[in-house]
Amino acid sequence: MWAPLDQADVLEQVLQSCLPEESDALLGLLAEARRRPWAARIGVTTSLGRLSLTSNRTYGESSAAGRIAVSARAGELLFSYGPPHAPQEGPIASPLVNALGCLEGLVARLLADHGAPSPEERSKDRDRAAPRYSVGSPVRVVPNQRNRTLHQGAVRERVWHHKHGCWTYSLEAKGKRVSKRYVAEDLERLGPESLT
Repeated sequence: MWAPLDQADVLEQVLQSCLPEESDALLGLLAEARRRPWAARIGVTTSLGRLSLTSNRTYGESSAAGRIAVSARAGELLFSYGPPHAPQEGPIASPLVNALGCLEGLVARLLADHGAPSPEERSKDRDRAAPRYSVGSPVRVVPNQRNRTLHQGAVRERVWHHKHGCWTYSLEAKGKRVSKRYVAEDLERLGPESLT
């Protein structure tokens, strides 16, 4: 269960599932973090020794809240950040002495990203009769926060997303299907010669 980070008994509540060797480092980090002005806007929980913080009281695949995951290991903390609607990034290792600074940087991103619409909701490829890309169009994936793996290939399939009212695309790169789906803004058209 998520608890507000500034809640009086949050330290005891969220660290119950941590191993003793992990809890000291996480307890120290939380004790400092809960004194920060942003603590009232952060929810925290632990599960199987991993501490999670979010800008929402719940977190899931459909949530427009990001998530910071923190775990302890021999003298340092490992931080990972999961932006809304995107795969988790990380991990970033930080010595205990610098851990609060690292956490504050991630919290700034977490709060800035909170409530961000999914890429489908932002897509302008909304004309059902005229999709931006046709099957077979040579494209490359544009690098951004959502796209870390850069593929170059051809549009394999286009699907109308009924809920968001836009086109989504799947790709084939190097003869294999790319499992991720993309919106038009994730892609850039290439010349036909680029696939040969």
